[in-house]
Amino acid sequence: MQLLLSSTGWAATIMMPPARGSARPTRIKDRQLHPAGGPQMAARTDKTLRGIDQQAKAWMKANGVPGMCLAVTGRTRTLKTGAYGLSNIDAGRPATPGTLFQIGSISKSFAALCAVQLAEQGRLDLHRPVKDYLPWFEVRSRHAPITLHHLLTHTSGIVTGSDSLIQGVPEAYSLRHTEASAPPGEHFQYSNAGYKVVGLVLEEVTGQRTPDILSERVLRPLGMSSTAAEITNGLRPRFAESYIDELDDRPRPLDGGLAPAAWIESETADGSISSTPGDMARYLRMLMGRGRAPKGRVVSEESFSLMTRKAAAYDETGGYGYGLVVEDWDGHRLVRHTGGMIGFFSSMVMDMDLGIGVFASINGPGEPERLTRHVLGTIRAAEEGRTDAGMRGQLDPYTVPDAVAYAGTYSDGTRKVRFTARGDSLSVVLGRRTVRLDMRSKDAFYARDPALEMFLLRFGRSGGKVTEVAHGPDLFTKEGVRARGARTSPKGWGAFTGHYRSHNPWMSNFRVVSRHGALVMVLPSGSEEKLHPARGGMFRIGDDVKSPERIAFDMVVGGKAHRARVNWGEYARTFTP
Repeated sequence: MQLLLSSTGWAATIMMPPARGSARPTRIKDRQLHPAGGPQMAARTDKTLRGIDQQAKAWMKANGVPGMCLAVTGRTRTLKTGAYGLSNIDAGRPATPGTLFQIGSISKSFAALCAVQLAEQGRLDLHRPVKDYLPWFEVRSRHAPITLHHLLTHTSGIVTGSDSLIQGVPEAYSLRHTEASAPPGEHFQYSNAGYKVVGLVLEEVTGQRTPDILSERVLRPLGMSSTAAEITNGLRPRFAESYIDELDDRPRPLDGGLAPAAWIESETADGSISSTPGDMARYLRMLMGRGRAPKGRVVSEESFSLMTRKAAAYDETGGYGYGLVVEDWDGHRLVRHTGGMIGFFSSMVMDMDLGIGVFASINGPGEPERLTRHVLGTIRAAEEGRTDAGMRGQLDPYTVPDAVAYAGTYSDGTRKVRFTARGDSLSVVLGRRTVRLDMRSKDAFYARDPALEMFLLRFGRSGGKVTEVAHGPDLFTKEGVRARGARTSPKGWGAFTGHYRSHNPWMSNFRVVSRHGALVMVLPSGSEEKLHPARGGMFRIGDDVKSPERIAFDMVVGGKAHRARVNWGEYARTFTP
């Protein structure tokens, strides 16, 4: 379950404070990776596995992650599992290999497995309209009917969903008030609501609850006895406590404070599974075995090929199949997915050619995919007899590739701001203060300074060269570059700028600023989406012309809109800037 605004999601990297607690002992079970690799290659890989503890602890310290579980597996046996840091900060309780972490949207691949199983058995047709299974299902659309295939591949054209209604039926029923923005099968639009509908179809066909379907068809056959297919109060003592940013309305410094996250119960197919590193190693082995498991196949070879066939572009490097992202990585085929819940973030990544899978889950804001990719990359380097020198700095948020490209003085015509580069370090000069920047995503940086901490510094490019930098509503142009002509917003748009809040724990607040004549939605993490005028007095969220996500402003009193209505809920103007 992962509330997304685009295919890359809400969850931009939000750094965490140093964890209180040390890594628990891990175990390296079977050192054999590639039998053909020989003793020397196995020894290099074994040394790499022993170094993973150091990598994990360093990454947690740099990003302030309170607790984490980690698993590394080969095709046939677990190579390493680990539990690090704290599962509960206040109680000082350490994370253990048996602590449950919520894996979020990684659950979607479990639901997809069940769907293709039922299709293999002739009980489900992935290409029949969803309405044939759920007669009450409706979406405003001028296009062909939506099928299960479209939902599984996120190509139905429907909205991401609100998650404010919690349960599957009301969330799915509310889709009748939204509009599909593209013909099914044509355009990728990540949708949690779509996978909730998948679960409802599975329930209709089997007569079982979604957690029972997942348990019977995936968890028990794989021996995932510690995994829970639903999140309930009765299971809460087994869970790690989850944490969110103490200050929820701005990007978080690396050592910023934490607050306990909201607790919810959930059983929907888009993200209600919680697991342990040992169980997730079993799951990754089944995926690397293309559906094979010790007690027989979970799905056929043909069905697994269908699940890993790229139906739509997911991001810059990967394509989406059925609940799985597939990527070509330097001549190797990767299968991966991430997951986000309220205070939990997870990542699984598998090199299908090398036969190595890595899983990590954390109980606070962060980006564990950086760690899982790094671990996988260092193991691959060891297997191929290379060093991982090219990966040094990958886990360090202060390492900025090509930092000199951003260096220079920028001006808005009245004020100036200067950036300096030294090696792979980038800093901003504020009077007599020099503040080193940490990198949150490509061209986006955080400066820990009262003058800049409310927004990220986001650099813009033209022809591949850095030409400007934005900070909230402010835009500065690099010296030597012709500034864009000043633009003013259309009449009335000034009423929409401001800070909006709700009680939605998935997305509690956002800001709308006016920059260079355009309205921009700024999320607390610092990620941004431009607002474009759309039909009915609404705005489309983001530059994607086929996006169905919309926002509208009303209750204009005193020249200010006091309500923002978004696909995922209603927000009220708040008194804080």
